[in-house]
Amino acid sequence: MPRERLTIEGIPALLAGPERPRGAVLFLHGAGGSKERTAALAGPLHEAGFLTLHPDALHHGERKGGAGDVFRDKAKIVEAQLASIEEAPRLLAWLRARFPGLPLFAVGASMGGYVVHELLAQGEALAAAAVWMSAARPPDWLTPALPPGFVPAIERAGGYRGVPLLHLHGDADAIVPLRLAEETIETLRSRYPPGRLALAVLPGVGHAPRPEMAALSAGWFLRWRSESA
Repeated sequence: MPRERLTIEGIPALLAGPERPRGAVLFLHGAGGSKERTAALAGPLHEAGFLTLHPDALHHGERKGGAGDVFRDKAKIVEAQLASIEEAPRLLAWLRARFPGLPLFAVGASMGGYVVHELLAQGEALAAAAVWMSAARPPDWLTPALPPGFVPAIERAGGYRGVPLLHLHGDADAIVPLRLAEETIETLRSRYPPGRLALAVLPGVGHAPRPEMAALSAGWFLRWRSESA
């Protein structure tokens, strides 16, 4: 699938997918990830007709600098997460300007999944979203590194507009426990019409993206693209 290397407002990114896409997906990686890693996972989305945009988060990929092993540095993870929360709406705006009329979707893995929740809590009008190995609040081990006054997305559920949301989570995830995804679903359920909020649990899967996550996300997006067409 063709790939284009871009710099969007200083953010290195990859754009990949079919020449005549049926939708555009912002694909956000997790701590320790990169645009290349998410692009390597996006095949099922491309096969389903979706274009994907893969940015490097702060302290990752081409923006890593001397950050070292980001996954072992809670402060760097939080810095990257907060920067991504600020940057993601601008990346969506770029997609809207470059591909006018295309429905927009978002996929986020781990840290990127939390950023997707921030987009939804801020009322971002997406066609649908998929969150992998994440939740609407950071895991307990990251809490000490969060800035004073930080309010997680789960405590701002009133901002969600019922954007169709699929959670994909392994039942052996020790980094972001499944219970956090379950808590997220229960908190949001009253905000969603039936069928627009789902949690799929992958038996035996830990905190690592799997090809079936991309395939399930593509199916979810196709469903809601068809209903919104």
